[in-house]
Amino acid sequence: MQKLFRKSIELSRALFPVNIEERNGRRCIHYSYLFNKTKLILVAENKQSTHSINRYNLREFDIGQKHICSECRLFLKAKSKFDNLNWRKLTVVNVRINLQGKICNSRPCASCKNLLQFVSPRSVYFTDDHGDFVKYLFD
Repeated sequence: MQKLFRKSIELSRALFPVNIEERNGRRCIHYSYLFNKTKLILVAENKQSTHSINRYNLREFDIGQKHICSECRLFLKAKSKFDNLNWRKLTVVNVRINLQGKICNSRPCASCKNLLQFVSPRSVYFTDDHGDFVKYLFD
């Protein structure tokens, strides 16, 4: 797992926009990665808003919406690119970087928890306030 974590942090730092204008008013940038073992399949980032438009019903997803968080965007990208993706074999890794470039808490929000329980990936990891990775435990 350490290899996935290291790769996720390196990618997040490389993707993080240096120019303030490129941040589009976001207070932090949240990246979600989808791995099959150690192979990176997809990357998604939040766009201008912090939470998903979807709270409880997955049928309400609209791929054209701008205000979708990174986990939901990852799901939509995966759904549109792959017909039969077996989520039970995949690992989701979330990283959040604030405006100072510091790794911070990327724990899934309520709507992301619903989505993650629906797709049931093998495991989900997120960064905490200390920059360490924590395994998400489903309720």
